[in-house]
Amino acid sequence: MGATCRNLKIITVFILVAYPCRATTIVAVHTRGQVLLAADGQITYYVGNKTWTGKGCKIIRTSNCAFAARGVLLQTAAHFNLQNLGQQACQSSANLPDVVANFAKIARDPILKGLGAVRADEPKSYRRNVWNQAAIEVVFAGYDRNRQPTAIIKRYQVNASNQVEEPPAETVGINPSFKKAIAVAYAGEYAAIQSFLTANPTWIDVTPPLEIARKLLQLEIHSKARGVGKPIAILRIGTDGISWIDRGACTDQSQNSPGGSP
Repeated sequence: MGATCRNLKIITVFILVAYPCRATTIVAVHTRGQVLLAADGQITYYVGNKTWTGKGCKIIRTSNCAFAARGVLLQTAAHFNLQNLGQQACQSSANLPDVVANFAKIARDPILKGLGAVRADEPKSYRRNVWNQAAIEVVFAGYDRNRQPTAIIKRYQVNASNQVEEPPAETVGINPSFKKAIAVAYAGEYAAIQSFLTANPTWIDVTPPLEIARKLLQLEIHSKARGVGKPIAILRIGTDGISWIDRGACTDQSQNSPGGSP
């Protein structure tokens, strides 16, 4: 039994169970003293030739950090569960760079096995959704050694030779010398976001951080209605702690379940 995502992507088993993937948009907004981690809340389920959608939590919160992921998140035959690996990493340290480094160590072999199983069990889906593209993206948010909020993106790509490439982790860093110290990053579906920001290059400079997170997600929801959808969830990581701004479909129970509830 296998699981993969469709377009960022949706998970397939023999009886398909979908988890947050490329029909997913994740946004991180980093300003002085806080990071906003935001994600859409639509999950698409595939069973045979039938599809339907439901709501689910795509942001996983722990005591030390939080993360949201897209791509191949579950492969049962290979015993691969990305959410479990992310939770283990978050619990390993209070320092986010160490969390991401630990994730890279513990996740490398399971990711290789998971992607290999998708290739073997689901060749058509693998070719469409994994081959020669980003297969997994994880956006982590938490604290550095100085207890300052930060965000880091870890990506895994499959090249044309079916080799898994692991680029260096990307810190969503702000330059304090800028008039408005802010950094925005996104993963998953982002064509509408990129188009909007290209057409409005100064918009981020004059827009409050929370409005940025909501607007960028709404752009993808409106343009990808079948893949990215409501409700929106937004988590704030601040110097005063981690708290929900918008829970969306996230509940205390959903933090222990990769796909939330249908």
